[in-house]
Amino acid sequence: MRADDGRVHLDYNLAVTNILPEEVTLTSAVVRTGGKPILNLRGDELADHTRQALGTDPSATLPQSSTRILQIDALLPRSSKGELPWRVSNHISYALQPGSALSVFVGATTVDAPRLKVDRRKATVVEPPLRGSGWYGLNACCDPAAAHRATVFSANGTYESIEMFAIDWLRIVDGAYFSGDGTQLTDHFSFGAKVHAAAPGKVVSVREDFPEAPVTDSSIGNPTVTEPSQLAGNHAVVKIAPGRYAVYGHMQPGSVRVKPGQHVRAGPTIGLLGNSGNSSAPHLHFGIQAGPNVTASDSLPFVFDRFRFEGFGTFASETEFTLSGTPGVFKRAYPLASSVIDLSP
Repeated sequence: MRADDGRVHLDYNLAVTNILPEEVTLTSAVVRTGGKPILNLRGDELADHTRQALGTDPSATLPQSSTRILQIDALLPRSSKGELPWRVSNHISYALQPGSALSVFVGATTVDAPRLKVDRRKATVVEPPLRGSGWYGLNACCDPAAAHRATVFSANGTYESIEMFAIDWLRIVDGAYFSGDGTQLTDHFSFGAKVHAAAPGKVVSVREDFPEAPVTDSSIGNPTVTEPSQLAGNHAVVKIAPGRYAVYGHMQPGSVRVKPGQHVRAGPTIGLLGNSGNSSAPHLHFGIQAGPNVTASDSLPFVFDRFRFEGFGTFASETEFTLSGTPGVFKRAYPLASSVIDLSP
């Protein structure tokens, strides 16, 4: 996908398993295409991209008999002019413990992982699901620390990256995302925003009977969520193409305006932004997935047809927010993690 940093990103995950009865440390991860490296992770950067399956505990050290998820975010060289390679190769090097007795059993400490075929289909083009300025992508690709990028579930006999490209949208006004003390849902500038259909399609599932979750510091321990089917809260899933499903999550109870089997066109309001499901503050979860099951299908890349990039946002505190980068208009691009964008008509 082409992103609002002006680069084309190839993103995927590698499940790296240490079968040995002692811990090992990854020393490098190199991605090549056409024999040329396009990514070389080492040191702290490698550690930051190597995480447990739910995104916690970044570390290049793999305990004995364990698996870590290595997040790959490779940028195509500018000279490629967006032309995608057919395949990529992955080469991972590691080190045993000093003086390890296992060295006699290890022939080499560089593993050539299977070459991967690149999905050369163009990213799905959709309209933004929100309107107005100041929309901040809290969780999105491709920051390795972002919760969406790092979440991997086990489903369908494999690993599913269910949120890799999905974005959580908060609205920023005058450098803050809420007024007052932020404890009430109505304190939040995002709350109640109209959620618009991003693409035409057929509604395949709807839920709108969940209560709003409390505003907290963490969604862990949310009393309104007791099973995976409740994570998206009040939501709508719309099939927009074969193997392409748009997901709109965490809407207000009773606000969803579409029904299963209904055909929708791009643009109309389908619900109101809320705080239901696995949510600690009002936001919209939006993404495209390969299947209708929100927690058991891969997240897929998408791009917005048009938006104005306002900058990359950083919170020093809940009320201290700074922007960096050069504003500009992007067409058919993806807003990266921490992007602030204007979706005014």
